[in-house]
Order: sequence, then C-alpha cells, then structure tokens
Amino acid sequence: MSLDDYKVVLYRNQPDGWVAEVPSVPGCYALMNTRAEARSELERVFAMIEAEYLHMGYGVIRGLQIFPGSVQPPWRSVND
Repeated sequence: MSLDDYKVVLYRNQPDGWVAEVPSVPGCYALMNTRAEARSELERVFAMIEAEYLHMGYGVIRGLQIFPGSVQPPWRSVND
C-alpha cells in the first residue's frame, strides 16, 4: 500500500499555510506553509504511521478496517 491508495484532502489553513490529511487514518495529517510541502510531509507521516502499524503486527494500513468499531489507534486498548 502507498499513500496513493488513500483519499488525500488538501485545504488552506487560515490565515496561512496548508493542511494535507488522510481522513481514514487517525493522526495522518501535515500542516505546512505550501501545498507541496504539506503533501510531501504527509508522505513522511504516512510512512511513520505505516511502520508503526507493521511493528505492532497490524499489517498494512487499511484505514479504520484495522480496528473496526473504534477510532482509537490499534496500539491502544479501549480500557486505556
């Protein structure tokens, strides 16, 4: 899987800057000065989150399908 397999949303962060995010992956967003910088940083953030998911044994990121019924990251239990 790569970032290209996900819906990426880019929008202006008022008063300046840009936000890039993957809505289906909690915490996968970047805030930068330009649209290009936001997209580039989002790729790094996505890679870090994907590495964490793999390290925790969750396989590739598939949005919220990894932990159905919850918006908590997979490394947190509901009881935390």
